[in-house]
Amino acid sequence: MDDSSNLSITSAGTATRATRRDLQTEHLPLFGIRVGSISLLLDAHDVMAVTAMEPPTRVPGTPGHILGLVPHGDGALSIVDLAAFLGVNEGSSVDYGDVSSLRVVCVRVGELEAGLLCHQAIGVAQIRTDSLQSASVLRGGRLGEFVAFEVEFRGARVGMLKLKALLDAARSVSRRESDR
Repeated sequence: MDDSSNLSITSAGTATRATRRDLQTEHLPLFGIRVGSISLLLDAHDVMAVTAMEPPTRVPGTPGHILGLVPHGDGALSIVDLAAFLGVNEGSSVDYGDVSSLRVVCVRVGELEAGLLCHQAIGVAQIRTDSLQSASVLRGGRLGEFVAFEVEFRGARVGMLKLKALLDAARSVSRRESDR
């Protein structure tokens, strides 16, 4: 008998052979956020913290999607307005009249850190790798540039962000615009 397969009993009571790959479906821990009406996923390992939105200190010469800096640990964290940067939901997420409902998801990928402004931090979910599909639906604004995969989750189409690419692009735009 090939040791890469195991005997499995189906719900009908019949025996079938299943490979170890079939028995060990991989899951990814992904962190869900909502930006306006769009739900997005991040690698949960990249999420450091979730905080309430506090008014950031604006930095002169930065583009509109960088809202400013907030204290974080021993330093400061740039706050990226995802709706404004991605060009979804008619621009900015910020309603300064009521910031209490907004959340900042603090992320780190390698040496890049930022706070991502969102409307809701949904939390961690285990997503089966075999349920990930090529990005084809979520395309508005710049969203298509940064969605790696899509998945049906809780009855909605959700996009998994290429976080490093997004943070690199947000930083690059900031540098180019501040150099003018």
